[in-house]
Amino acid sequence: GCMVAAVQVASDMHPVVVGKGGPWLLPYLLQKYGLDPQRTAIVGDRLDTDIALGREGGLVTVLPLTGVTTAEAAYAAPAEDAPH
Repeated sequence: GCMVAAVQVASDMHPVVVGKGGPWLLPYLLQKYGLDPQRTAIVGDRLDTDIALGREGGLVTVLPLTGVTTAEAAYAAPAEDAPH
């Protein structure tokens, strides 16, 4: 949506948009597109799915507070579950 378009314009890169998947998804995408986890970000509105997936894969994680997770929940989350 609009967040993807904003990142696309700001980065001058074409995004790869996928739905949520299992533990196979992130390693597959990193390998298929030759992505460096330390230079790749995942944007998602849930700590327990999107942010967890990114953290497990060593990606930068971005929580835009546009959906399920509130700012209060993000600040209250243990450090190992919070976006980084």
